[in-house]
Amino acid sequence: AFEMARQLQEKGHRVGLLALLDTYAPIFFQKGEKGGLLSEIASVAADLPKVAPGSRWRYAVNKSKVAGHRLKGLFHRPEEGPEMPEEENRIRESIRKVELAARRALENYQPSQYEGRAVVFRAQDHEIVPGYDPVLWWSEVITGGVEIQQVPGNHHAILSEPGVGLLAGQ
Repeated sequence: AFEMARQLQEKGHRVGLLALLDTYAPIFFQKGEKGGLLSEIASVAADLPKVAPGSRWRYAVNKSKVAGHRLKGLFHRPEEGPEMPEEENRIRESIRKVELAARRALENYQPSQYEGRAVVFRAQDHEIVPGYDPVLWWSEVITGGVEIQQVPGNHHAILSEPGVGLLAGQ
């Protein structure tokens, strides 16, 4: 959405609303470390003291789930069998390829400035990421201001009923 709005604006079109749905600014990940799983674990350990004491366990659990999903995505090849029909196997493999392509695209993406304002609709139950402030990070590429609207629920819940209705209302 950000890049489409930026390109439309670049071609002289007016963008009425740049709405970002519970997403991170791409430069947050680009300016972060890229050293792989071991350095990511070290980073989490280093960041743990910065997390509020009451949230440390949830932070560590969330980070371990993310690391587990990344590992599974890199090494897991679904096996065909009676419980895994061939069609489902192809779909999972396609999804894995899309995720890897998206990860590579993010690593190579160099965002330009967007001369306008944006609203980030952020799930209230979001993952705790030390050092991530959506206004601060999006403001590096959005010059007209960034507004945060909290939406009840987590990342997935805000895009399905009843969360999507609340999101649309905002």
